[in-house]
Amino acid sequence: MRSVSRAFLLCASLITVLAQAQVSPASDFNVRIGEPFPSIESKDRYYFPFDENVIALKIDGKHWHIQRFSTARLDQASEQEYEDMPDNVVLEWIGKFNDRLYVLYSSEDKKTKQQRLYHREIDPASGTFKGAGAPALTVPGRLRGETFTMLSGMTRLEQRFYVVLSPGREKMMVRYEHDDTKEITAPKGNDLGVAVFGAD
Repeated sequence: MRSVSRAFLLCASLITVLAQAQVSPASDFNVRIGEPFPSIESKDRYYFPFDENVIALKIDGKHWHIQRFSTARLDQASEQEYEDMPDNVVLEWIGKFNDRLYVLYSSEDKKTKQQRLYHREIDPASGTFKGAGAPALTVPGRLRGETFTMLSGMTRLEQRFYVVLSPGREKMMVRYEHDDTKEITAPKGNDLGVAVFGAD
C-alpha cells in the first residue's frame, strides 16, 4: 500500500514539474498599470461597459456619483457628483435601451400620495447626465415594492416598478402594482398597471 502511495506521489510530482517547465511567458507579453484614482464609497454600485469606457454609478441616498474609466488608458477619465435627486429616491433600473444608457428612478410625493417614475440618460462619452431627470410616469396611490433588510435590521424599499425590455431593446414595458393593504388605495379596478415606452 505504501509503495503504491509513493509511486502515485512520484508521478504527481513529475507531472507538476513537467507542466511548469512547459509554461513560458510570451515574448510580447506586456503588463500595464493605470494611474491611481480616489475610491468613492457608496451603499450601491453599478458598472457598465460602453465602447471604450466603463461607467460606474455609485449611489448613497440622494448623493449620486458617475465615474468614467478608460479601458485604453486604464485610469479614471472623469468623475461627477449629483445632489439634485428628489426626496425618497429609489433606483428602479439602469441599463442600455435603444443603444443608450438610461437610469430609471422613482420618488413618492407624500403630500399628494403619488408615485413618480423618472428617466435620465447618461452620456458615456463624458460620464455625465444629459440634463435633468424627466417624469416618465405618475401613478396615484401607494405601490407594492421589494424591500431589502440591512445588517442593522432596518428595511428599505428597493423597487416599485418592474422593467422588461423587448428582445431588440427597442421597447420597454414598465409594470407596477397598487398596494391595497394600505390606508391609501388605488382606484377601483386599477390594481395592476402597465406602461410601454418606445424610442422616443
